[in-house]
Amino acid sequence: MSKAETFGLTMAEAMACGTPVVAFDGFGAEEIAGLLYKEFYGKEMPVVNGNIDAMTSLIKEYCSIPRAELDKTCEKVTKTYFSKDVAAKNYLHK
Repeated sequence: MSKAETFGLTMAEAMACGTPVVAFDGFGAEEIAGLLYKEFYGKEMPVVNGNIDAMTSLIKEYCSIPRAELDKTCEKVTKTYFSKDVAAKNYLHK
């Protein structure tokens, strides 16, 4: 992901396919990745920019979640925040 990218479409597409995503904070990508983390854990994603240990821990956490649960939750987050209907509604109300 580019530091200049304003929306992580690649990340949203990955989640739509059932792939969890992670990101360091500081460039906006953490907002997209953080939606999934918040859905699983009910709190903000604890990855500080450049903290490799925190990133590694987060990846290990996701690896411990059963595949079917990852797929279901990734799909839910994608539909809730990134569906065409949600995008159109958000665009029209801004």
